[in-house]
Amino acid sequence: MECGEDLIYDLLRQRYPFYQLINFFKTHYNQETPLVLHAERFITELHEISSTNPYYIKNIIKVLTDNIDLLDDSSEGIIKVITEDDIDISEWLYEKYIGLLNLGQPDPTNTDVIQYRFNDSIKIKLEETPYVVSAAGTTGFRTWEAALFMTSFFVETGYLDTMSKKNILELGAGTGLVSIGLCKQYEDSIDKIYVTDGDSQLVEGQLLKNFNENELSHNDRVILQKLWWNVDDVPLDLDLIVAADVTYDSSVVPDLCETISNCFKRSSNDSAVCLLSATVRNEDTLDLFEKKCLELGLDCSIITTTNEDDQGNRLEQQLTFKPLIAPIRIYKITPK
Repeated sequence: MECGEDLIYDLLRQRYPFYQLINFFKTHYNQETPLVLHAERFITELHEISSTNPYYIKNIIKVLTDNIDLLDDSSEGIIKVITEDDIDISEWLYEKYIGLLNLGQPDPTNTDVIQYRFNDSIKIKLEETPYVVSAAGTTGFRTWEAALFMTSFFVETGYLDTMSKKNILELGAGTGLVSIGLCKQYEDSIDKIYVTDGDSQLVEGQLLKNFNENELSHNDRVILQKLWWNVDDVPLDLDLIVAADVTYDSSVVPDLCETISNCFKRSSNDSAVCLLSATVRNEDTLDLFEKKCLELGLDCSIITTTNEDDQGNRLEQQLTFKPLIAPIRIYKITPK
């Protein structure tokens, strides 16, 4: 992994745990190969992050000031700060920390803007409420691990590369991570992508805002809309249906499966496929999902999991920065 200055700011934008930061520095840098930071950029980046989450920056600065010896030329020094304006970075850190000293922990319902880094070119910025599980009748205000795994799967495998047509539907889009990732990866080759959720306020608010945040237009090719499972009509002629963490409760499974089945019935593409990423919170719920798919005449198989090929560890190290709450599967569903 390239560990230059850009990566450090990407980690901070992704809210890398402040209590792990010093260990990261000591693992990846030393006096022979120090971390080189440019003072002016360092200050600008921290100001920008502080505008959405000052409490996080307060903790980052506290960690740095407690380990200020890492920034000097002593035997401990592994961070080299370059400045063009004679900025004393130690002094700046102390002054900034004093200014944030009285700042308390934010309310869990506060929004944050988090950027997820999948590689050097695919970085996705999302406004979300990361500490809220459910609010206003929806679980879509935060990014779930299954969405991170599915987006990582698309980025790493190039799964859509061989698809000649790309008419795509996402069910239960939530923050929009999966669809935004597909748009960034296949911007020039997607024919249409329907980004849907059952909550119209979420679609018109957070979801639209996140597409704008990533400079993606909402137009005749990128369509954001409410779609209530097994009630609203699904689009015609889909080639790919995607969904992440939509099997969170057994009560939603029948309508979800009926909706997937309807997508195939309304598509002229015999090779249409659905990929669904599911966190294994409850085996009974996923057993019900698999059983319902079979009842509807659908083939349902697991194509990858976080338990395979060290994928879970990579997800934790690069995206979640903490243990997964449960294993994650990606299902492939097709008509028989």
